[in-house]
Amino acid sequence: MKLAIFQSQPVRADKKANLARLREVANVAALAGADILVCSELYLTRYNIGDETHELAEPLDGPSVTEAQNIAADTGCAIVLGYPEAADATVYNSAVMIGGDGAILANYRKINLFGDVEKSLFSVGHTVPTISYKGRKIALGICYDIEIPEFGRQATADGADLLLVPTANMAPYWQVPKTMLRARALENNLITAYANLHGRDETYEYTGMSCVVAPDGTDMARAGHQSECLLVVDIGDRA
Repeated sequence: MKLAIFQSQPVRADKKANLARLREVANVAALAGADILVCSELYLTRYNIGDETHELAEPLDGPSVTEAQNIAADTGCAIVLGYPEAADATVYNSAVMIGGDGAILANYRKINLFGDVEKSLFSVGHTVPTISYKGRKIALGICYDIEIPEFGRQATADGADLLLVPTANMAPYWQVPKTMLRARALENNLITAYANLHGRDETYEYTGMSCVVAPDGTDMARAGHQSECLLVVDIGDRA
């Protein structure tokens, strides 16, 4: 299996532009042989847009996820897309996994919200899905989830051997991608893929360093922190 990890800085509150860029990147990932493309946390709208998050939130069956399904089907590359999900009269920080045929495989709502701002914008999710896809058992997490040791343990207990993590990690938390990701992969014997933002917005400097970490805690691939990057990594077949 090949993973593509897209380190990006989406356009603020512009779903159309971000989906257009997703189509471009998915085409490149597919040409490189990638089976799955993982995007950043809240890629659809960008992270850190305040109350606009609620204005732009859509249901799982809304037009933006539908377009992402079309992109996956057109390219044959599965997609993990972060987006603000409108459901149950509230909004969740969600990530949907779409198969290479365009079918929705899972929808994860972030359980471990980070800081007062996220807690004021989003409701808390309750379950972590695991997905069987192309011989792998895949769990989904979002950003701060990976900093909670029990999260990785639960994924492993559920049989996952691959954890896909859209994220929006910012300074001063440089050691999260540098050290904590490696520790989580090692302690859980779990391939861990981390798709982060880069650059700055109105408030934050993002740490970048998107990566895929092997079960022994070593990097299989890692981006820098200042620029857009598409990593394509052959993680092999499940033993």
